[in-house]
Amino acid sequence: MHANESIGQPSRSAYARDLAVQPNGVTGGRAVWIAMPEPHRALDHFAAMGLQASPGRTCPRLGALAHEIPVAPGQSLLILEADGPGPTREFIATRADAGVMGVSLLVESEAAIGARAAALELAPDWHPGLFGDSLIVPGSHAMGLYLEFIRPASSH
Repeated sequence: MHANESIGQPSRSAYARDLAVQPNGVTGGRAVWIAMPEPHRALDHFAAMGLQASPGRTCPRLGALAHEIPVAPGQSLLILEADGPGPTREFIATRADAGVMGVSLLVESEAAIGARAAALELAPDWHPGLFGDSLIVPGSHAMGLYLEFIRPASSH
């Protein structure tokens, strides 16, 4: 036992391990999606802070153009703007301003995500995404937050 531990209390490393094991196989975050009606003002503010966005990339499944802003190694903000009808336009229409629409998560096991999708009565349809093949769980199945599970690279 270490000096900073109490009898009957788990060590910090044991506590961290317990939190790190996710039933859906998530190993980490990749991106937070922020949808907004006029992203160019926000992109200018990020640029003034030294955070440059990529040119917009089309996300047909979301009906969006996504501007990626790297914020840490392997982690990004995705600034989404509506690009035709679809989930992004619907999300923006329900808010007065910008909001967090979803998150992209890395997973260790395609099978674990497939099982979770089946439990939600969703077809485990993997499609090309911005960061590799992914499965998107719509906000209607996740308390309003879209969840993108990114397939492990070795599963392709």
